[in-house]
Amino acid sequence: MFRHTICQNMMDNFTGKSLYCRPSIYVKLEPRQIFDLLNEVTGRNKTKATHLLQQLAAEPWYILCDPHAGGSADNAPLHITLRINDKGVHLNCKQNADETLYIYEITER
Repeated sequence: MFRHTICQNMMDNFTGKSLYCRPSIYVKLEPRQIFDLLNEVTGRNKTKATHLLQQLAAEPWYILCDPHAGGSADNAPLHITLRINDKGVHLNCKQNADETLYIYEITER
């Protein structure tokens, strides 16, 4: 699929934001920003990011939590939580010097 088609299908499958969100100091993300973040992944997680984009283009999904730190572990990384059907996906993030986010790891729960 072309990136444009994946992006459009992904937007079509977005079911809306969850009512549950952890406190975040970051801006609320929109589906297009999730696409852009995943599309910019490089290195060893590029294949996972491409597969995830294809899943988001094929199945209903939503943003469970915008970027937030914390979790069940004290040293949990900054991450975005997506929900695809009943599966959770963490997009572990870091900030660039200009304070934009980038994904460095993708994990499924």
